[in-house]
Amino acid sequence: KISNNPELLEVYTSHTNYADKTLTDGLENYKNSSAITYSDADIYMDGFVHIQDTQSDKLYQQTMSSLLDKLKAKYPKLDESVIAKLFKQAQVNALNNCANNTADCPYGTDNGGNDRVYDTKLDWGGKDSRKGDKNKILMQELVQLVLYHFDKLLYAQAA
Repeated sequence: KISNNPELLEVYTSHTNYADKTLTDGLENYKNSSAITYSDADIYMDGFVHIQDTQSDKLYQQTMSSLLDKLKAKYPKLDESVIAKLFKQAQVNALNNCANNTADCPYGTDNGGNDRVYDTKLDWGGKDSRKGDKNKILMQELVQLVLYHFDKLLYAQAA
């Protein structure tokens, strides 16, 4: 298991999107983000992934739209429709991880001193029942989780 091997994990994370600060630098609602209320992922008629809480969904849409643009710019040789499809699935996977307490993202970047996000409630490891957080997650953590799932799907796509 990669998370049990710190050296391998460090090599892996140096090539991943969720450790890429260029994707999160200047990302709307990312730095100093407040908690948003998540839910299971819903795909609306507009084709985008939404969350049920209206105020949180507004912030979520702003952030994810900007993030998708950054991913398209990062991979100019990949078809934009492929990137959009993988990104949509990554969002669904991340939100369902949150709602079902099955997140498995080891860590990511916070653009701060230690370059890692650690959730003190251990939400990402799936070790918290999540009853105490009332379905709240920082946008920063949700972005990292989406990017983590995007990485997994992107690597599977390339294989």
